[in-house]
Amino acid sequence: MLYKKCNCKDLHINPGDIAPDCFFIEEGSELFFYVPEDLLNSISEHLNIPKERFSIAENFSFSWEDQSKEHSPYYQQGLLKIPLQIFKKDCSFNLELKVGPGFGDLSHPSTFLMLKAMGKMNLKNKNVLDIGSGNGILSLAALAFGAKAALGIEIDKSAIKLSQKNASALEQNAKFIHTTELDQAYTLKSFSPKKFDVFFMNMIRTEQESAWETLPKSFQKTGKGIVSGFLKNERELFSQICKTRQWKSTEEYEKDDWLCFCIDKLS
Repeated sequence: MLYKKCNCKDLHINPGDIAPDCFFIEEGSELFFYVPEDLLNSISEHLNIPKERFSIAENFSFSWEDQSKEHSPYYQQGLLKIPLQIFKKDCSFNLELKVGPGFGDLSHPSTFLMLKAMGKMNLKNKNVLDIGSGNGILSLAALAFGAKAALGIEIDKSAIKLSQKNASALEQNAKFIHTTELDQAYTLKSFSPKKFDVFFMNMIRTEQESAWETLPKSFQKTGKGIVSGFLKNERELFSQICKTRQWKSTEEYEKDDWLCFCIDKLS
């Protein structure tokens, strides 16, 4: 994956305001902000940083395991070990995920909020759609909470491979596909389910806008959803989005500076 970087001098960035695929690295006496190239547009808009401030990060590599080891409270010996009883009292399943690319190591408050909201929602025998599925954590947790089937769609191919490995290791009924494959897959007779009861969307606001537009219209009519990735100061903006998409917010959760909403589709 190609990264872009910019010098943090004169930038006021709260680490809690960024996606976990972005990070800070000290180089000598200076601090640099690193962003995956495919997230540059949305991150630039989200943080109000001109794209011109970013340059290609040449010969750059890092360890996903080191990142999770340092930032995730659930990292243990190369795995993410998450006791789901934290989020749903009657669920004794311990979710064990391989470490790697993609949103979902619980180092970011929005993932915690999503799981908290999911634990309070009745997912028994539901078909769930996971938009921006990352490492597969929400799809796999939903199945542990009683969902019948889960489909994750994701733009990062390396994250898709990881989520497929996680699903296989846990023997769970989850599928993960690339966003560009969605229209083609949807037309296949073997593609199931065709209709979803609940959708999840856990990404920053600017990413959500483009991700939502890629969905087939029938998927956009899904009756219930859980949405996170909005900052507290974006609450009014979320209300405007609800009006546009004909959503009704039914529950709200918050952690640190982040919000999570449960929504119903009005029509």
